Amino acid sequence: MVRAREIWITSDWHLGHANCYKFTNYDGTKMRPWDDYLEAEEVFIQNYNEMVQPHDRVYNLGDLGIKTDRISYVMDRLVKCDRTYLHLGNHDTKIPAQFYLKYFDKLRGSTNLENYILTHIPVSAGSKGRFKRCIHGHTHGNYITLNNDGKTLDPWYKNVCVEVTNYRPIAFSEIKEETEKLIEDGIIILPQKGDRIV
Repeated sequence: MVRAREIWITSDWHLGHANCYKFTNYDGTKMRPWDDYLEAEEVFIQNYNEMVQPHDRVYNLGDLGIKTDRISYVMDRLVKCDRTYLHLGNHDTKIPAQFYLKYFDKLRGSTNLENYILTHIPVSAGSKGRFKRCIHGHTHGNYITLNNDGKTLDPWYKNVCVEVTNYRPIAFSEIKEETEKLIEDGIIILPQKGDRIV
């Protein structure tokens, strides 16, 4: 049975990036559990293909990879879906746009999706008055904290890097449900009309 169309969001695959498997989180723990990208890429492919269906849409929030041969290897093995978007990350700028357009319908810097802002690098807190939430990549296993205290997570930011989504895409419907609960519980407070920052 075919389920309803889903929108999936993922970020920071870092295909072919050997050094990524040496990185640590702020707390000193290893960022990724594998020794190299070869095993990780097989996990990414398997997880993606288990979740994404041909009638779905996917937003990849950047840092897809640094080696075109590894990007091609992975992208050629993924389920082809209705629409795919790549939000260019800081590691994506050295590869020509024409290469990415073989695999993605559009390249973007950001997207306003139902009043959620999708970006690679988290937007400034000054934009909180304009959107329900910022869905972002870039920070890997680390989170944005309130007042940069390093302890209290800022719930307005939703990190979708693979390190925090069990190396799987996350459904936009799941993020919306989580956000509505945070708003209902008063954890995320939306501005009133006239309070929005321009």
